[in-house]
Amino acid sequence: AMKFQALYPEHVQSIVSIDGQIPAEISDYYYKTKLSENRANINLTSIFELTGFERVLSYLREDIFYIDRMREMYENYGEEELSVYRNRIGSNYLSRTMVREIKKLEDNMIEMQEYKYPEYLPVLQIFSSETIKQYEEAKKNLGAKVDITDLSTALITNPEIQKVETVEGDHMMHLTNVHDLVATIKLFLVTF
Repeated sequence: AMKFQALYPEHVQSIVSIDGQIPAEISDYYYKTKLSENRANINLTSIFELTGFERVLSYLREDIFYIDRMREMYENYGEEELSVYRNRIGSNYLSRTMVREIKKLEDNMIEMQEYKYPEYLPVLQIFSSETIKQYEEAKKNLGAKVDITDLSTALITNPEIQKVETVEGDHMMHLTNVHDLVATIKLFLVTF
């Protein structure tokens, strides 16, 4: 999103980022190593998707794909929605475009690590409370030198229209805490 905004500013009216990575993370050895591990996992996930194994796995281990948590929110997710979600897991969990972008992520982060949001651009960066805790833990105990809150705040050039918010939950809050996530986004949108 940041690279697209920098290249085509006339096409971007605002940015809403949900538990996104910050380009400056690439300067931290701990997070650079994690990025390489994630890229290796994506290759494995792509193979599982091609073989149809992920769809089978979604029945055997509902927790891996958050289906167990989705079932608890029966007011949002019925059997029809779960069926659509399982089909998506089996056929397009990671599109070729997504895999290609993930493989280019490190290069993009290096290129954009000095990026800051333009002063005129409304921005909402949302982080899950679990992600915030993970970064704090990594800084405290795992050798990380940076914190996601500091990195995201450093991107802001106009605090009047650029915000960093925390929503309770984990990285999959779009499935597990959709109400608070939507409320946070709506409040931002009506403000700008």
